[in-house]
Amino acid sequence: MPFSNVIIDIMKTVSDNVTAHCYISLLETSRTFGKHCDNSDVLFLMCEGLLEFSVWDPSEIKYTMERGDILFIPRGMWHLTKPLSPRFGISYGIDYPDLPHPNPEKQISRASMSRILAWNIYTTKLDIPTLEISKEIYKLVEKSPMENCGKTTYRLHPKIKDMEVFKPLVNGIILHTKRYVKTDVCITQMWATVSSNGNYHSMHTHGSSLVSGVFYVNIPKGNFSLKFFNNTVNYFEKIHIEPIETNKLILFEGWMQHGFDPIEGIENKIAIAFNLDRVHD
Repeated sequence: MPFSNVIIDIMKTVSDNVTAHCYISLLETSRTFGKHCDNSDVLFLMCEGLLEFSVWDPSEIKYTMERGDILFIPRGMWHLTKPLSPRFGISYGIDYPDLPHPNPEKQISRASMSRILAWNIYTTKLDIPTLEISKEIYKLVEKSPMENCGKTTYRLHPKIKDMEVFKPLVNGIILHTKRYVKTDVCITQMWATVSSNGNYHSMHTHGSSLVSGVFYVNIPKGNFSLKFFNNTVNYFEKIHIEPIETNKLILFEGWMQHGFDPIEGIENKIAIAFNLDRVHD
C-alpha cells in the first residue's frame, strides 16, 4: 500500500492531522534520537531490516521488529531504537484537536505551545481550609520522617486520600478532573511535599498516568511557579511557566516534563501531588 494511502486511512479513522517521518540506518552503529517521548500517538511501520525497539511502561520492554511489523507507542511513552541491521521504517504521528478549556480566556493552543503539550493545562482555585491540611501534613512528618530525594522532601501515604481532612480536596480534584478529561477518574496515588529554603525539583514526569496534578497548600510570598519543559529535542527548554499560589489546583498529563526552581526564604512551600487514571469497568 502506498504510504500516502496509509496516512489517508488514519486521517479518516482517528484524526485529520497525521505526519509521516522516514528513518533509514545504513549501519548497525548508526545513531538514533536516543531515549525520548513524543507529544503525539505514534504508529511505527518496519519496512526493511531489523530494529530493536525499547519502551518503558514503566520498566523497559524490548521488541525486535522486522519487515511488516507495526508498533503503537502512546504519546508520552519513553522509547529508544537500536538498528540491528541496515533498516528502513516509517513513523506516523497522530495529533488530535485541542480540547476546549472550561474558561476560554485560559485556552492555551498547542500551536502556541510549540505543539509540545497535547492538552491544555487546567488551573483553578479550590475554596477549602488549607490550614487544617497543613497541620495534618506536619503530623504525618512527626510520626514518620519524610523521604528526602536530595531536592525536596515528600511523603507517599497509601491512605492519605482516605483521611477525613483531605476529603474536600479529593472531591475537588475529582470534580475538576472530570471537567478536564470528560471521563470518570480515580486517584491512584497522592503524596505530600514540603520544600524549604534551597529545595527544588528538577524536571520529571509522572509516568503513564492519565492525569497528574498538584494542589498548593501553602506558598510563601514571592514569585514562584511550576515550569513545564520540552519533551522532545531541547529537553531543558522551558515552554510554559505557570504561576502558583495558595489554594491553586493544576492538572496536566502525566507524561509532561515539569519541575520548580529552588525555594528562597524561611517559610515552607507545602503541596499535595497526585496521579489519576480512568475508572475501568
